Amino acid sequence: MKLKYEKAIEERPELATLDPETLKREYYLAGGGVHAPGVGPFTSATADAAVATLMNLIKPFRKLPSDLRQDNIWHDFVHMTIHSNTPADDPDCIYCKTHALLLKGEGAYRLEMPALGKLK
Repeated sequence: MKLKYEKAIEERPELATLDPETLKREYYLAGGGVHAPGVGPFTSATADAAVATLMNLIKPFRKLPSDLRQDNIWHDFVHMTIHSNTPADDPDCIYCKTHALLLKGEGAYRLEMPALGKLK
């Protein structure tokens, strides 16, 4: 139904000015009067957050509250909040035990790759 409405508005933009009752009664279209936001802002914000998280995991730079895990950040665009899920720690899981991926030292080279150069 929603796709039919959006397609009709795309083909005939003047229908967007009509009230929902008229659209339903005369054009058999449901969902009038409400325009959904585009996904562009959400997609861009999600990509920005993903890149920032990757960069922070490589070389920490963010100062996050202690209740947020560096490796598990959720962005709620509806309520405009940021939170972390705290999973139950599994003593047999290498990742839960010590968060080994986050605590691993770099050694003498950047990302342990001699081609990227030595750390100073």
